[in-house]
Amino acid sequence: FALEEMEIYVDDKPVMLFTGSTKEGELLYPLCGVMGHMGYDCVYEAGSWQLTPIAEGSEIALMTDGKDGLCAGAMGSVGGMIFLADDAARVHVYGEEAYVTAQLLEKLNVNCLLVGGVPVIHP
Repeated sequence: FALEEMEIYVDDKPVMLFTGSTKEGELLYPLCGVMGHMGYDCVYEAGSWQLTPIAEGSEIALMTDGKDGLCAGAMGSVGGMIFLADDAARVHVYGEEAYVTAQLLEKLNVNCLLVGGVPVIHP
């Protein structure tokens, strides 16, 4: 797992965020960094990230086993009903930020594209 500061377009606005990458070279997006720029209030507490859309007030929670590093068996819920995980059911954690795959963000209705090597993210 490695961190790199990168320009990302979130909802057509350029922002500098730290992204992660696995040893296989897969790009990982900062969960709170991305969702915070999309109108979510993000709070880390007791090994989970609560994401609350400021406009709606409904809550999304992404949970891990509470340890730093690669967390196997990560899951989440939307309204307590839908469980989320990437294909390997993993979330990378560094400090109090979760780094997730584009596939996991897509399950949160967030589209991630690479345009000329630059990540472009839209709701």
